[in-house]
Amino acid sequence: MQILKSFIKRILEKGTILGNVYVDVGAHRGGIAELLIKHNPDTECHLIEPFSRNCKILKNKGFNVNRYAIAGYNGEVSLYYRNDRKGTKSCSIKKSQLEAYSLKKEKVPCITLDSFCKNIKQIDVLKMNCEGAEYEIFEAPCEWLKKTTVIFLQLHAGQGIIMNKLENAGFVLKKEKGSLRSNQWWSK
Repeated sequence: MQILKSFIKRILEKGTILGNVYVDVGAHRGGIAELLIKHNPDTECHLIEPFSRNCKILKNKGFNVNRYAIAGYNGEVSLYYRNDRKGTKSCSIKKSQLEAYSLKKEKVPCITLDSFCKNIKQIDVLKMNCEGAEYEIFEAPCEWLKKTTVIFLQLHAGQGIIMNKLENAGFVLKKEKGSLRSNQWWSK
């Protein structure tokens, strides 16, 4: 999360205007939302975070948080998380992402990104850091891409397929000097 936040901060410091409507898939503790609000106080934030502890932190910071895991279907899913942290940097609906750790799990509602975004007219910025669920999200229908201008991704799986889907939707990969290959900035 810190790497992605630093990546976005560098882009903002260059004077890039990102718009007013922000959707955050995997909001964690709201660091990127805070950064965008500091840059543009009129930012309308739609934060999505499945982990109960992080949802409490976000609510205590004054954010309206939507407690969902974004997945390829609507329903319920197990969220796995590391047992050794009060707040976590490691939780995923993909158990394989965290196999090396002692894990706990909690059941959370899941929803497709299309379902979540159906009442949002325009998405200026969408950030996605969902610890391995990206491939499943992009396998589902992606009507939300039509109304999205900028996407920041931290990819863990399915890079080639996701990149092709973004290119087919009219997005161009922007190169950012010094960024990790997994941190990507896409724009129309």
